[in-house]
Amino acid sequence: KMDTDANPMTPTRYQIMGIPTLIFFKDGKEVDRMVGVPRQPREALRAKLDALLAAPVAK
Repeated sequence: KMDTDANPMTPTRYQIMGIPTLIFFKDGKEVDRMVGVPRQPREALRAKLDALLAAPVAK
């Protein structure tokens, strides 16, 4: 969670165009994002996390 008013450069750095935006990182690199509020937020977040955690690890 971040206060975009107190940190105005961070949304620009990550090209955040809508709030809320969840950005998922692995090893310091963005791997996915969710923008806005889905109809079923809990289920959508769970599905996104399950997919990201099931993804093969690149070497």
